[in-house]
Amino acid sequence: MCKRARENTRVQTSISDLSHFSRSRFFSPVFFVKKALRFLLGVSSIIITMMSDLIRIKRAVLRGRMRLTEKALTEMRIDGLTREEVAESIMNADEIYKTIRSTSPVRPARREYLHVIRSFSLDGTLIYSKGKLSGPPDDEWFYLLISAKRDV
Repeated sequence: MCKRARENTRVQTSISDLSHFSRSRFFSPVFFVKKALRFLLGVSSIIITMMSDLIRIKRAVLRGRMRLTEKALTEMRIDGLTREEVAESIMNADEIYKTIRSTSPVRPARREYLHVIRSFSLDGTLIYSKGKLSGPPDDEWFYLLISAKRDV
C-alpha cells in the first residue's frame, strides 16, 4: 500500500471513529453552553451547577415554596429568627457555600444533595441555612433542614 493510500485510510478511520460522538453529550447544546461559560468565566462545571441550583432555590423561595422542618423551627426560635429573615438571607446569597452529598439506605432515593447557604439578612444578621430541593422542576420545594445564626 502506498503512502497516500495509508493516509487516506487513516483519515477515513478517524472520521468514522468520531461518528458515535454526534449522538453523545459532547455535541449537545447544553454541553457547549457550559463549555463557553467555563471558558469565559474561568470556572468549573461544579460552580455552574451550583449557580443554577441557587437560582432554583431562590425561585422556590420567591414562590413561597419553602418548608421548614421541626429542627429548623426550633433552631430559629432559639436564635430569635423569623421565617422572613431566613428567606431574606437566601435571596441575598451570592453563592452556595457548599453542597453535601448525603446517603442513606432508609430513604427511597438513597442519594440526596444538601445545599449549605451562608448569607446576610437585610438587617445584617449572618444566617447559616441547609436544605434540599425536592419535586419536579415546575413544582419544586426547598426543604429547610437547619437555619441558625452564626457568630462571626
